[in-house]
Amino acid sequence: MGVTLKTIAERAGVSVTTVSLVLNDRPVRVSDAVRDRVHRIADDLDYTPNLTARRLAGGRTMTVAVLINSLLNDFFCQYLRSIEACLRPKGYHLLPFESRALPERAKQVKALIDGGICDALISLEDTAGSGGPKPRDGRVPVVLRQEVYGEVASPSDGVRTLRVDYGPALRQLGAHFRDVGATRVGILALGWNDPALPEGERSPRADAFARVFSDCGLFVSPSQSSGVEPGRTLRDWHDATIALLEREPGIDCLVVHNMLVMPPVLEALRAMGRAPGEDIAVATYDDSIASEWMARGMTVIREPIDELSRLLVDLTLGELGGGPALGDQRAQADLAVRFSSGLRSRSA
Repeated sequence: MGVTLKTIAERAGVSVTTVSLVLNDRPVRVSDAVRDRVHRIADDLDYTPNLTARRLAGGRTMTVAVLINSLLNDFFCQYLRSIEACLRPKGYHLLPFESRALPERAKQVKALIDGGICDALISLEDTAGSGGPKPRDGRVPVVLRQEVYGEVASPSDGVRTLRVDYGPALRQLGAHFRDVGATRVGILALGWNDPALPEGERSPRADAFARVFSDCGLFVSPSQSSGVEPGRTLRDWHDATIALLEREPGIDCLVVHNMLVMPPVLEALRAMGRAPGEDIAVATYDDSIASEWMARGMTVIREPIDELSRLLVDLTLGELGGGPALGDQRAQADLAVRFSSGLRSRSA
């Protein structure tokens, strides 16, 4: 039988109610010495709360689920680390789930969350599609991080949203490409982010690619874009890069879906005799702590992850009554220009 609150209470010389309030970080009039003694005894006994019993009793699990695309993507892992660092001082634990970009998987996770295993859900990707989050009547609060490109989305019932505007950073990238002398952009995108898709079938990111790079005079034909379907291998990204450059040899600047797929793209560029920062400007999304070594100073459109993690946690705690209730929030991505997006032969 596991350690109970009664066992801890007997050893600490206090009531079971006091132990429960202390371990759940609830208001209770006890000295710091008593509070420390209860926590020390619980740690010594390796006490684990019965989350099911706590939920049935109307309490909290003190756990927040986080829905991400993939644990293989360092972008999402950085978010997990930062969110956990913000939750820990508040007495909450983090439980990650992968969606793998599958809307049905996201629905399964949300149904599981509504079953009571967590107090709230932070979703780091919008699996509802370009229409934005849908009204929600589930019992567990949901906080959504949503990538936008300047558009003002209408509020969604039951979903608190942090909208990260990528529009200014993408426009800066287009201007930068033009300033270094680039003339023709290539786009390697995931599925619905392909601007070659018909309008209405593509994501806001794809629409922004077409709009921004067309305005800069860099995108004049859908043949300059190549889409890779979700679930494909890194080899597919390598092959898609070669196919794009063979189809459009005049491409002298390239935007790649994210940092995760950069290694095969860079290998394909080497195979084609192209050198980032010399005869082709290259940029991607989602900075990586290993990008200096993995991607040779890659220019990136990135999110301020630590700042946004604090906002997501504040929104979540506000929904749970552990802080001031906040309305939907907005923030901006930024552009980190590095030598990979220069053209030495043209700008020297």
